[in-house]
Amino acid sequence: IDPNFAKALRRRALAYMNLLKFEESITDFKKALTIDKDLTIQREMEDCQALQKNYKQIFDHIGENNFS
Repeated sequence: IDPNFAKALRRRALAYMNLLKFEESITDFKKALTIDKDLTIQREMEDCQALQKNYKQIFDHIGENNFS
């Protein structure tokens, strides 16, 4: 992937997000934003961060219930 091609980085970030690979996704969104300040990329990164937080809360809750 061309590290200077924001569209490719954005698409890979979206693919990572769909695979629940949030850290990789956020990394690519950040790289894309350094190249292109598109608000769509910013919003998608924020969506990814929110999903990451929600998944963490769910799995933390599941873990608590398994050991109580």
